Amino acid sequence: MIESVRDYAIFMLDPQGCVRTWNLGAERLKGYSEEDILGKHFSTFYTPEDKQDGKPALELEIATAEGRVEDEGWRVRKDGTRFWANVIITALRDSDGVLRGFGKVTRDMTERRRSEQRMAERSAELAELNEQLQTFAYMVSHDLRAPLRAMHTLAEALEDDFGDRLPAEAHDYTDRIIQSAQRLELMISDLLTYSRVVRTELRLERLNLQDVLQSALSAMQAELAERSARVQVSDVNRTVIAHRAVLLQAITNLVSNAAKFTHPGVPAEIRIFSEERGRYVRVTVEDNGIGIAPEHQQRIFKMLERLHGVESYPGTGAGLAIVKKAIERMGGMVGVTSQVGRGSRFWFELPGGDNDE
Repeated sequence: MIESVRDYAIFMLDPQGCVRTWNLGAERLKGYSEEDILGKHFSTFYTPEDKQDGKPALELEIATAEGRVEDEGWRVRKDGTRFWANVIITALRDSDGVLRGFGKVTRDMTERRRSEQRMAERSAELAELNEQLQTFAYMVSHDLRAPLRAMHTLAEALEDDFGDRLPAEAHDYTDRIIQSAQRLELMISDLLTYSRVVRTELRLERLNLQDVLQSALSAMQAELAERSARVQVSDVNRTVIAHRAVLLQAITNLVSNAAKFTHPGVPAEIRIFSEERGRYVRVTVEDNGIGIAPEHQQRIFKMLERLHGVESYPGTGAGLAIVKKAIERMGGMVGVTSQVGRGSRFWFELPGGDNDE
């Protein structure tokens, strides 16, 4: 059976490492016929570098001492070509424990190694490209802010200094310039926030969810009061594994959305609660807002995606993309359930801090 195996080189060595048996798989893989190789030392299959380092002898020593040795590395065929091999050498002893030789099994892993190398190279290329894109976005965002501020300031100065001499149409133009500058400044701010979430090295720690949530709501008091939003919080005294600043950003964006996307004239009613889901803690932000149609519920988590005009609901469409990226970078997941006209339930899950690692 061993002699007929073609996918593996299976052969025996004597105690000194010379080849004593040879199967069809060994002939196919290494290129030597039985007449070519019998009696020769198995170091014949090793690269000159490995021979110089004493690798063949070392592997026999380990197999003798420990019973077996496994290795991966380059091996050489009869024609001089190399292949990446997985090798197992097993010490063979008789009933008295006397070493009689070694069994050796070799597999050709060249294609697997090439695939792994291609994947590693592709991953490195993508990581480098992503880093370049993030750096580019960060630099462009910073460089755009100065001229935008100048545009905004000069348009306001034009109104203040020459407003009484400008026709009504000119006032309309300056108002549009100011609004456009403000909107672009907000978009740049959101791009910088997204860039920080992507680039920041996150050191996760155990955090009390209730403390983080209170900090977020405290910072949002003015915004919530302006929108007449009421927030009810329950059952959030739990521990999660997260990065405090990034978790604060995610919670702030979800609550801000819940307060913003409401029916005209209807104050936002926001309910925040948590529950344990196995090793995770799910945090839900529920609102009584306008809701989201099923076909749009995945689209809203993409960067700069908007379902409504800025005239109705201001913003850039980056808030939920920031939430998704933030939660995923902390090892969690996000989602939403919603019905048009009947509000939404946005949720995210993070590893619970009370669970054993």
